[in-house]
Amino acid sequence: MRSSFPYLLVATLLAAGLSAGNLTKELWFDEAYTLGHFIARGFFGVFTDYHSTNNHILFTFLLVGWVKLHLLLDWPEWCLRLLPWSFALASVACLHAAVHAWRGPLAAFYAAVLLGTSHVFLNFSCQVRGYSLSALETSLALWLILRLLERPTRIGLAAYALVALLAVGTIPTNVLPLSALAAWGIIELVHRGALKSAAGLRAAAVIALAPPSGLLWYLWHPRVRSQFLQLVPSEPASFTAATRVWADLGYALLTDLLWLTPLFIGGVLLLGLRPDLDDERSRPRPGYFLLAALTPLLLVFRFNSLSLSRVFFPFFPWWFAGLGIALDEACRRLARRWPRLGQPLRLLILGVAALAACREATFVTGYRERLASERPQGVYDQYYQVDFSPHGVIDFLSRAGDSGPGVALTDESDHYALKFHAFLYEFAPLYSAGGVGSREAFADALASGRDVYLVSNGLLNAWSMLAKVTEKEFKLDDLALVRDTGFFKIYVLPRQGLHP
Repeated sequence: MRSSFPYLLVATLLAAGLSAGNLTKELWFDEAYTLGHFIARGFFGVFTDYHSTNNHILFTFLLVGWVKLHLLLDWPEWCLRLLPWSFALASVACLHAAVHAWRGPLAAFYAAVLLGTSHVFLNFSCQVRGYSLSALETSLALWLILRLLERPTRIGLAAYALVALLAVGTIPTNVLPLSALAAWGIIELVHRGALKSAAGLRAAAVIALAPPSGLLWYLWHPRVRSQFLQLVPSEPASFTAATRVWADLGYALLTDLLWLTPLFIGGVLLLGLRPDLDDERSRPRPGYFLLAALTPLLLVFRFNSLSLSRVFFPFFPWWFAGLGIALDEACRRLARRWPRLGQPLRLLILGVAALAACREATFVTGYRERLASERPQGVYDQYYQVDFSPHGVIDFLSRAGDSGPGVALTDESDHYALKFHAFLYEFAPLYSAGGVGSREAFADALASGRDVYLVSNGLLNAWSMLAKVTEKEFKLDDLALVRDTGFFKIYVLPRQGLHP
């Protein structure tokens, strides 16, 4: 392993460099909701409230301590992202260790670089939620199960069971990847004839039971159990919805790597053939692993909420492990057939890194052209927060107006992020259009001569907000744009713009 340390260091530093730009982005809806609703409940409280799936329980538990340290040391807001960022980088390193023990240094390097340069992975790496922790847990679970297949010790089984319990306790849908991994592990144990011994049977039992046992995090407390069961989806998805999930995930996984598709396909086909080397036969088979890692995608037919593609983000380390192994297999076979191709093929991964750096450096421009003032839901773009500045909006509103702060109304473009920053900076007169107190605040602002500001991501949306707070009629021309952050637009409604 020592000889592969430079590869590990390069892969981790590459992921760190490409993702560091996301550290300073402002808090998005789900992050603000987590901080606003769950952190104040304290260490124990996060285990007794599951009114929303935003509570990634074990991550939220760690975040409580991180926020306390953050406040104690008076760190800037962006330092909140250092916690999930550290988990993301650790997942790259852990995936490298797992694939290195399984398929060797080059396959490990390929897998780690492919994961660490993935645009989706980079977006999720700094999110103040439990996704990066989940990626670390699934990467660690892969490393542990590979060790168990080699030698099922009691300590190894205890460690694997603990990681499985923690993973499901982070996000309940993590029972899907851990159950898929358990199925693969048991298939490998059967293939090796390990179930003929007591140790093998014990290993199979622990591997199978650990993931569903993690659901006890959501069943042990009466209130949590009731809230969790209410959130469990019951309606099946249509074929169209399932196809949309698969297309979204396929795009997210491969769109940056299409130029390597021939090698990926060739490697997968080669892995599907019976290896002709004795040492290959003794190692766990990547083909069955890939099959197990892809099978849970069929569950989108059963659970409608799995149309949220980010549920499958914890699978990404495994999918990139499979691609890295396939790439290594294809390159090795080609180099064996044509030795002169050996060195150029190894340099392919440098092309991946260079193209990823160019992509991230220029992504903002393309994003603005494609998705101006929008909040995309696809997993590839969803968390790329270009020109998203709730702090800038609140700062502007708190300084505007000659007769004191005006009343501000916001729509659903991302009202909770605005409310969270309004709370942080003690700006009280911010209301959701149509929400509690919004009509009274609007009428009071008009009566007292204060300005009314409409915060939205577009003129038509801002204009439609007025119907929720008053019966008076307004024209589009009554709304004057006074600030544009790129995502948020702030319109003011001048007094002379009123029409009975």
